[in-house]
Amino acid sequence: MRNFWTNILLICGVLLCGNLWAQQNNTLFFMHDAPQANVVNPAVPIQCKWYFAIPVVGSTHFNFYNTAVSINDALTTINGDSLALDVDNVVAKLNGLDVMASEAHFTLFSAGYRRNNTYYTFSVTEKFNTFTMVPKEPTLLAWNGNTDYLDQQVSLSGYNLSEMHWREYALGISDQVSDNLRIGGRVSLLFGKSNVNTQKVQGTFFTDGKSYESTLNLDARINSSLPINVITDTAGIVNSVELKDDVSPMQYLMNGKNVGVGMDLGFVYQANDALQVSGSILNVGIIRWKSDVNNFNSNGSMDIIGSGNANDLSTGNYISAWM
Repeated sequence: MRNFWTNILLICGVLLCGNLWAQQNNTLFFMHDAPQANVVNPAVPIQCKWYFAIPVVGSTHFNFYNTAVSINDALTTINGDSLALDVDNVVAKLNGLDVMASEAHFTLFSAGYRRNNTYYTFSVTEKFNTFTMVPKEPTLLAWNGNTDYLDQQVSLSGYNLSEMHWREYALGISDQVSDNLRIGGRVSLLFGKSNVNTQKVQGTFFTDGKSYESTLNLDARINSSLPINVITDTAGIVNSVELKDDVSPMQYLMNGKNVGVGMDLGFVYQANDALQVSGSILNVGIIRWKSDVNNFNSNGSMDIIGSGNANDLSTGNYISAWM
């Protein structure tokens, strides 16, 4: 699997005319002299008459944000000369409900051309986005165990996971419609490569304070479009999930079955010499997922009775023994 994603990164390429995007989207939005400002607002024209970008001398955008912890909270110093991930502190710093998200966008090719007051753009971009919502109490339960939650019912609701990889072919136009107003738009043809999302996660976890017997109630649905084989029994219960052996990285990257469309709109209004107003609406669209689609459902309850053996947690099949 590691080699698989390495191949994807090599195909996509890495640099942006000598610059890696070092700006968050909210600051890039105001940097109209940078070609990448057109990405967050299609009304912003690229300053040069002609513009080209390809892998290695193309564009790469990485972004990660979360509402939970800072880098100082996540890392701790060991012996004064090395750093280590402090998971205990990360979990302790969680709020009631936190968001963790990331973006990785690789430009395979892009071009732009100015004709009079109109600018035309075309781009091919590989995009990976993740979005996760993490509630605090279930995370503390999973990390620290159930000792602090005896005779308490812990809600498992709030978890949300979304991962999507797609390729975007985009054609854009930016036009000066008046002395003070410039508008722009971009239409995109999309090809989905992979997708995982939790459509619903609801449930509770309860541990009896005397017997330490636990009960898990779960009502969840996970949708996916991934090159995987799902093995089930005669009742439809999942026994195992594994990657398909006959799907190569190139087959995955060239999958054209999950087709979609997208649209971006933007404007720039120069009110006076001291005031400029701009805005955009991005990523309005849809992808119809048709290849390797699987829908996983869990609806029921399970009683968990420990053996009292402290070594249970160290065995490799402890979790699988619940199933």
